[in-house]
Amino acid sequence: MTDNVLATRMANSSGASTFAEEQLVDVARIFGKCFNDLLEDYAVEMEFSPLHEVLLGLEPALANTKLKDYLASFDKNFLSKMIDTIDARGRTPLAWAVEFGCPEAVDTLIQYSANPYQLRRSAQATSPLLHLVIAAPASQQEGKQPDTRFQDVVRILLRHGVDVNAVDHEGWTALHVAASWNLLDMVAELARMGGTQFNWDAITTDGQTALDLCRGGACDEHVEAFLMSKGMSLGGGLGAEMAGITRVQQCASKNDSDVDSVRDEELYFDAPERPG
Repeated sequence: MTDNVLATRMANSSGASTFAEEQLVDVARIFGKCFNDLLEDYAVEMEFSPLHEVLLGLEPALANTKLKDYLASFDKNFLSKMIDTIDARGRTPLAWAVEFGCPEAVDTLIQYSANPYQLRRSAQATSPLLHLVIAAPASQQEGKQPDTRFQDVVRILLRHGVDVNAVDHEGWTALHVAASWNLLDMVAELARMGGTQFNWDAITTDGQTALDLCRGGACDEHVEAFLMSKGMSLGGGLGAEMAGITRVQQCASKNDSDVDSVRDEELYFDAPERPG
């Protein structure tokens, strides 16, 4: 919940309170604290750098300072040392902006030398930023109009040369992530930006194609049709012959069992299982 409040502050310059923020105020009261004290304690726990605090609206003295102006106040040597500082969960300021869909902040941080090729490391995963933005809960918007901020972040990362076919610790490409969440617009955008270099045939370390992952989750017929139109087929995967159970059925049996419980306070890639 705290992460969501901070992300809203990062994306919303109006200063208007949100439902999540109002809930956090109630939580603070339970522990006999005021809202700002709770955020200060969280900042200490997370080991935020000054740049994290400015980005997330935790520095009152700089509340009216634009991120670009703040970064421009440092010389290049100092900036290069602090721009990609990680917090206690391994998130740089750029990783925060990517995960929570803040294209303006992403573009500004990269302009000031933040590394778009960085890997987001956690206790159980190593993931490219491209995976992080696609897997972000708010990017999925099931049954709703897609949030274009996340597609904007994808475009910015790819414009800055991020490898559209980069893989994570399980051999997943960005296509695998988008297909597992049945995100048609995201799959199409990756294909458009990836051009002739886009690898439709990528297979995970478990032997799964994007089509496997699409069918293993809440299969969307439009995503399935789009993938099949590109000549994709099922990969089968490891253990597909166990007890006569197909890989798709195995995937469906573990689908998204833990993601919802960790979204508010834990990163998506810290969850024991991923969709698909």
